[in-house]
Amino acid sequence: MVQSYTILPDMPEDAVERFDLVRQIADDNTTTPVGAAYDRRHGEYFGRRRASTMKRCIESFSDADTRDFDMLIRVAANGKPATILLNPETNVARCLRDSVRGDEYPKPPRPGYWVHVVMSIRE
Repeated sequence: MVQSYTILPDMPEDAVERFDLVRQIADDNTTTPVGAAYDRRHGEYFGRRRASTMKRCIESFSDADTRDFDMLIRVAANGKPATILLNPETNVARCLRDSVRGDEYPKPPRPGYWVHVVMSIRE
């Protein structure tokens, strides 16, 4: 007996309205040796480039929402962010997203590659 089921779209990686599904795809990408290596390279780049941006974003709001958030970035074949999803979409998260749009990451293992960035803000 089936208690529940989920209908997946033909191209789950394009289901940007389903944050949890895309997050699972991004997390699954890290389970292969190539994906784990890319995740490390992307994380190092992101951390170096965006630590000061987070500080600036937080300081730019008198009512900065410093809840933790998840950022999903779909990296195009050329290394540029093609799509950026946030959850929750706080004012700090939106500020970071706007800055990230101009980044150029290491080339991904394949075009349209999703990465998951977990942002934990500690003051």
